[in-house]
Parts: sequence; structure tokens; C-alpha cells
Amino acid sequence: MGTKRRRNRKLPSEIAWLQKESNDINHLSFFDFFQSYSQTTAIRRFKEITEYISDEEKREQVLSKFNKWKRSKQARQYWAHRKNVQDKCKQNNEINIDSCTKATSAASTSSANRSIVSTNHSSSVAESVETITLDEAKSLIRENCVNNSSRN
Repeated sequence: MGTKRRRNRKLPSEIAWLQKESNDINHLSFFDFFQSYSQTTAIRRFKEITEYISDEEKREQVLSKFNKWKRSKQARQYWAHRKNVQDKCKQNNEINIDSCTKATSAASTSSANRSIVSTNHSSSVAESVETITLDEAKSLIRENCVNNSSRN
């Protein structure tokens, strides 16, 4: 009857991270890369991706290092520091949401005015839009959070 359209599926970002970091798989680099995850989600997702490590010896080594680390004082300090950074980011985001909302409404008003002007003058105004990957966005957000937390 009809042809089936094959959906383009993307790998979960964790698997993409695993492929990129295949030579040096480390729980801390995973947790740092996925800063937006809660502690429990980060740990669960890390354990899930270790199932995709094809080299069984390497998988056991990665899990062994993680299991040793998670019972250490360093792990407690890491999660406490990370929680503080996330809390500061949330506070900054709440403050920035108000300013973003104001900026967005001002930009849309300005954009509407330009559209009216361009219609009257029979010319178009093109606005450039930059696209970035999810990983680049996470990196920018993480840098912003770290910079904001170091200022406070």
C-alpha cells in the first residue's frame, strides 16, 4: 500500500560519549560530561553504558575502579561539590529566566517591527541562526555554571 519511511534514530548521548571516550573510559569524565544528571541518574546511566563496552576485561576494570571510588571520601566530596554547583546554576537560571524572558519579548517585538517595515519596503530581513550540537550546548552550559560558581 504505502512505503514505510525509515526513521533516523540517533544513539543516546551516553552511547555517543562512550564511543568518543572508548580509549579512556572513566566514571568521573562521564559524570562531568553529564552535569545535568542527578547523582542517582548519573550513576545508573554510567552502569548502563558499561554494558556496551565490548572488551569484557576493560568493562570489569572500569566497574571495579568505579566501585572502589564510590565508597571513598573523594566520592562524597565530589557529589557534594557537584550538588553545590548545580544548586548555584539553578539559582542563576531562575534569575536569568526573568532577564531572558524580557530579552525574548523585546526581540520578538523588534522582529515584528522589522517584518512590518520589510513588508512595506518589499525587502526581506534575514536573521542568522547558529545551530550547535547537544554536546556543545552542554559544554557551554557547564562552562557558564562553573564560571558563575567561581564568581560567587
